[in-house]
Amino acid sequence: MSIAQFEKFYWPQLKNMVLVLIENGITPYLFYEGVWDNRLKYLAELPRGKSVGWFQNSDIFKVKEVLGDTMCIAGGMPNSLLISGTADKVREHTRQVSQIVGKGGAFIMCTSVGEMSTCKPELVKVWVEATREYGVY
Repeated sequence: MSIAQFEKFYWPQLKNMVLVLIENGITPYLFYEGVWDNRLKYLAELPRGKSVGWFQNSDIFKVKEVLGDTMCIAGGMPNSLLISGTADKVREHTRQVSQIVGKGGAFIMCTSVGEMSTCKPELVKVWVEATREYGVY
């Protein structure tokens, strides 16, 4: 979808829905599927501290840069890393995400999608341990 189409057909309805939920005392927890890197500025229009965004394939560091003061950010661990990565890569990625995206709080460390059936249990264990070590603030 082009930015022009997004601005006309998608964003006004999504923004309105989120605002109505917030106005009614609900904290929206939205899953932003795919890559939202070139649409993050729209999400920055949402009320500060009133929503959670779970990002699938967006650059999580860019998400923090653009939305770190707007919403709680969820994501950060690509499932592919827990499927075919190494323990060292999982640990290092967890450290970077925890220290950069987690800085200042409002971050939930989780996978890029909820499905984890093909993830290697030993890599998930490394990830959990590294999150406990680096995810403290």
